[in-house]
Amino acid sequence: TSSALPCVVKVFTNEKGHADDLSKPSRSFLHELEVLCTSNHPNLVRLLDFGCTLDKGAEFLILEWLDGEDFVSASKKTTRRDFYAMLAQVCRALDYLHRRGLVHGDLKPQNLIVIANSRHTPDAPVVKLLDFGYTTSAGSDPADTVQGSPLYIAPEVIQGKPQTFASDLYSFGVILYECLTGKTPFVGEAVGSILKQHIHQPPPPMSGEMLPELHPLIHQLLMKDPARRPSSSGEVHRQINAISTE
Repeated sequence: TSSALPCVVKVFTNEKGHADDLSKPSRSFLHELEVLCTSNHPNLVRLLDFGCTLDKGAEFLILEWLDGEDFVSASKKTTRRDFYAMLAQVCRALDYLHRRGLVHGDLKPQNLIVIANSRHTPDAPVVKLLDFGYTTSAGSDPADTVQGSPLYIAPEVIQGKPQTFASDLYSFGVILYECLTGKTPFVGEAVGSILKQHIHQPPPPMSGEMLPELHPLIHQLLMKDPARRPSSSGEVHRQINAISTE
């Protein structure tokens, strides 16, 4: 790009998996482009440019380079103070999307990149939310197939119901559970088994795990009924701020 900043080029394929269909842009490309072109937030990845390749006409995005690691991996190496600062940044990123009527739709550790602070500064690590290929308007008609990552997907999405802001909060709850216990609440060798657990099984108890003050909030976030989860990402942010000062 003209700015000469370190960057990542993300190339999109068409729905059949080939980057050679000139007739229709990839839905994931359009979703990401729409979100990022109209976004300006310190906790969202920054779009630098976009276009099509000259050879096969594949769409691409040029995004800022993020020299960090996924949220769960980073959480294992940070202090309590910085961990709560990281959680607050996720809340702010989600609140920014949700206030615009958007559901991220694929919240997972790999889509939350944590950039460590310099050893010489007291600043907390910076969290960046990325990958908006499944982002939709809240309450819009669900896709023909279930979209999301099996380990982090909300029960109502599996059941074919419209995604809402509460669906993102459920996924956030799974990430928090994983940060504290070292594993996601529902695991299995078959995807179908994991999806059934999301719908029917309560998460295993967290007794004995670290940061017990967070356990009630995680329990709330992992409620099967979206109406019983916190009312908004802003409410989760307020709870996290209150807990962090205890």
